[in-house]
Amino acid sequence: MPPRTGSRSAPSTRSTDSERTSASSSTRPSIHYDAPPVFRKTPDVPALNLLISLLISGTTSASPKPAFLPPSQQLALAATLAVHPSLTTRAQSEDRLQASILALKYLRLVLSLVGPLNGNLRDAFAFSTVETSSRRGAARRRTTGDDASLTKDDLDSINTELANAGSVWAKAQDFWHVVGWAFNCSVLHKRRWERWHLWLEYMIDVLDKDWALRAHLHIENEYSDDDPREGSIIVQYLSAGDTIARQERRILRAVFADGSPRSTAEFPEIWRNETKERKKEADIKKTESKLDIEADKW
Repeated sequence: MPPRTGSRSAPSTRSTDSERTSASSSTRPSIHYDAPPVFRKTPDVPALNLLISLLISGTTSASPKPAFLPPSQQLALAATLAVHPSLTTRAQSEDRLQASILALKYLRLVLSLVGPLNGNLRDAFAFSTVETSSRRGAARRRTTGDDASLTKDDLDSINTELANAGSVWAKAQDFWHVVGWAFNCSVLHKRRWERWHLWLEYMIDVLDKDWALRAHLHIENEYSDDDPREGSIIVQYLSAGDTIARQERRILRAVFADGSPRSTAEFPEIWRNETKERKKEADIKKTESKLDIEADKW
């Protein structure tokens, strides 16, 4: 669906996060939030390539144009695609494996070219709770006139399990559940750790840059009553769940997860049968040979 035009004001734009720390902000690209919803059912390589093209086409030219970003649902889905076993350790085709690689590449480009603030990564990377169950439909688009009857969910919803109940944001209890499970994998499941450590590396970069930018804004607006650091992603992750004291102890246990029975009980796998390996080619052919619908063999 192309960007909507007509009975509404001109598309809103904002400077990138890098502009907040640069005096030459006029040379930086700005942001446009009406990217086409390229994910509707099954995410694929062409869809991810389109997202990458839309992003870099607006940020690398001599005269920077608005950088097209999708709704937060698509960013959240990309984060799931980057680590889900069906596209990584159990990928049944090169295309599915390539999709996970492109998803992580896209997320890194969003972080480096747009930044966590204008990329709205705080909303995209929020784990599902009672408060955040509807945040996938956050108001990234503003409609007026004839478009006013369209709900946010109608515009931005993605009809795939991995974008909803099957996403990492819905399957994991919180960020520290992921951290604990990832470190359990580093001991028990090396192939899963290969994927999780790339995902964690990216998320740490997100947390670090988000905090640094908000700290800079706090210094710039030292006389303001509002502290932008309170809205940071890391604060969101730290304040989720139990009391502060219990949460701090749980965080320490996640960071030092060692694959022990106690650790795996507290920080179990994110997806069911996540560590199950992809069948060998011989096993796949053997299974296929047993399936013959016409001969009633299935």
